[in-house]
Order: sequence, then C-alpha cells, then structure tokens
Amino acid sequence: MSGFKIGIISDTHRDFQTAYRAIEKMGKIDYLFHAGDYVGDAEDLAYCLDIPIIAVLGNGDYGRPGHYEQFITLNGCRIWLTHGHLYGVKAGLNRLVQQAKKNEADLVIYGHTHLADVQKIDGITFLNPGSIRYPLSSKGPSFAIADIDAGKKINIHTFYLNS
Repeated sequence: MSGFKIGIISDTHRDFQTAYRAIEKMGKIDYLFHAGDYVGDAEDLAYCLDIPIIAVLGNGDYGRPGHYEQFITLNGCRIWLTHGHLYGVKAGLNRLVQQAKKNEADLVIYGHTHLADVQKIDGITFLNPGSIRYPLSSKGPSFAIADIDAGKKINIHTFYLNS
C-alpha cells in the first residue's frame, strides 16, 4: 500500500479565501483534515474539492450537528482529530496526552491555540497546524501536511502563507 498525504487546517473562522489559498499551496493531497472552528468552512470546501474531508466541531461550533472527535486509521496509523478545547490545550497538552494514550493514537491533530506546533510525546506525534484566520504567529496563517507511509512512519511539514 502506498502512503497518504494529508492536508491539515484549523481555525478558519469563516475565512474561506485564505483556507482555499492554503489548500492550493498543499498541492495534491489525499485527504483534508479540518481541526475545528468552523466546521461549516470544511463543508463549504467540500463543494470545491474532489477529496475526502474529515472535520470536527470546535468551540465556535456549539449548537451545530457533528462530532467533536474523529478517529481515522491510515496505513495502520491511528489518527485522532479533535479541536482540543475540551482538553484544555491552551493550558498545555497534559490532558490531551493522557487521552491520546487511552485512545492508542499514533498521531493527534488539534487546533484551538492558533499556534502551529509539532511535538512527539511518549511516542505519539501531536500536531497543531496553527490558524488560518487569526494566527498568533508573526509568520501569519499556517497549515500542515502529514505524510504517512506504508510503514506507519509520519512526516510532518508546517507552512506559513506569508513566507
């Protein structure tokens, strides 16, 4: 089985134009993951793209139907997609790490902090692609790409639209 290239965005906050620019810069991807705030943006992007889009609700999506968490397995890699607000990620990753262990995740994709970040903790990769709409980095809006090969190896690349 070949690898998968996953485009990852978060915290689009109705900035469809910037989200679409990020997706164009990703090139050919097999999936698009949207880590919340606002799930409606992912639904709108689905009309423009011919790839599967997997999205979760964020703290800005209260009252909308949908899921706050999704689990996907690609090439044997168990991916947990969540916005992160339910795990207090702005105060640190401790609760997210504990839940990731319980969920036996290999890769955790989250948003909410509006800062791009990649860490490996206890053998689990944690990825925040940053924010499309309200980035807290001086580098501007960001997104990520995760390559998952047939051997479950995960390669992460973070990109900034203003760089």
